[in-house]
This record gives sequence, C-alpha cells and structure tokens, in this order.
Amino acid sequence: MIKFEKAGKLRESLHSSSEWKKLKTVKGFERTIYLFRQNEDEILTLIEWGETYENAIFLWDAYNRERLKDYTSEFVRLLHNYVSSSSTLVDHARKLYVKNYKDDEHFDEYDQLIDKFFAKNVNHLFIKRLRNYMLHSGLPTLVSKLDINESGFHHYTALEPKALLSNFDEWGSSVKKWLEELDGSVIVKDELLKYKRTQDEFYSWLFSTLRKVHAQDEKMCISAK
Repeated sequence: MIKFEKAGKLRESLHSSSEWKKLKTVKGFERTIYLFRQNEDEILTLIEWGETYENAIFLWDAYNRERLKDYTSEFVRLLHNYVSSSSTLVDHARKLYVKNYKDDEHFDEYDQLIDKFFAKNVNHLFIKRLRNYMLHSGLPTLVSKLDINESGFHHYTALEPKALLSNFDEWGSSVKKWLEELDGSVIVKDELLKYKRTQDEFYSWLFSTLRKVHAQDEKMCISAK
C-alpha cells in the first residue's frame, strides 16, 4: 500500500512539474507535424499520379478536358491545405520555442537555423506569401503544362510569375525579386520538394534536440506509470 502511495505522490509531483508540462506541449506539437505531413503527402501523391505516362495521356486527351479541370481543382484544394498547414506549423514551432526553450543552452543554434531555413530562405518565404495570397487575395490560377521532347512528354502544374505579381503586392522584396527574375514558370512540385528538404532538416534537428533535453524526463515518466 505504501508503494502505491509513493507512486501516486511521484505521479502527482511529476504531473505538476514544468518539465512534464513541456513534454505535454511537445506531444501536442507532434500533432501539428502530423497535420502538415499528411497535407504534404496528399499533394505530392497527386502530383506523382498526374506525372505518370498513362495518367498524363488520360488527362491531356481531348475527350477528357473535364478530368483535367477536376485534377486542377483538386490540386489547388490540396495546395491550399498545404500552405495553410505549413504556416500553422511555423507558428506552433515558434510558440513552442519561445514559451519553453528560449533560454535553454541546447537551443543555441536556433536563431541561426531560423535565418537559414526560414527568415532568409526565398523558398520558404514564397510558400509563406503564397499562403497569404490564397487567404487574402484568392486562389491562384494553376496552369497545366506538357513538355514534349525526344524522350517523350512530361506533364506538370505551374504558377505564372506575372499573374502572381499582378494579383498580389505583398510578396516581400526577396520573393518579388525572385519572381521577376525567374526564367519561366514556378513549377509547383520543384518548390514543394525544396520546402520538404529544408523542413525535414530543421525538424530533424528540433526533435533531436528535444530528445536530448527531455531524455531524463521521459525516463521519469516511464518509471512513474
């Protein structure tokens, strides 16, 4: 009976500790990661489907123009979900850091990494501003393109820089310059894959650091169960 009472007191003490509350916040943040990853997976899966030879032939058949229209509508829906969840993820990550780890020495690299992956990264800034475009200005016009060469043809979906610039004036200086100097269209898949690489690297570092910070706390949680 005494052992159970001690265990109960340990759990009560643990659950009221600041470290326990931080761990609960981290677990909640994992749900935000899941939300973003699901949206990322859905749009990349659709892009992959549309790029296969058989499906590209199907979509570009003159008799299937309605199917191409349906594909484009689904594409813009998933793109909207993707850029929205990317913004949610960034906001939640910032809140997690500021509220819990701003003064933790394990996070000394944080500001430097934020500059590298977010604040000074044109790809991230484009995704961020595209979210603002879709929220405040409207849905962008997606263009389905077909490149034909000796090896066959390639179907892809793009955004036109001139249309983006003329319909929205809050891109920020670096994104605006990038769009103005871009040779050709904004190929959506390319930008999403760039974004994926930077996000994977940053959040891999973040969770690796969190594991170091909370290694002892997690052991205590297990022993208190």
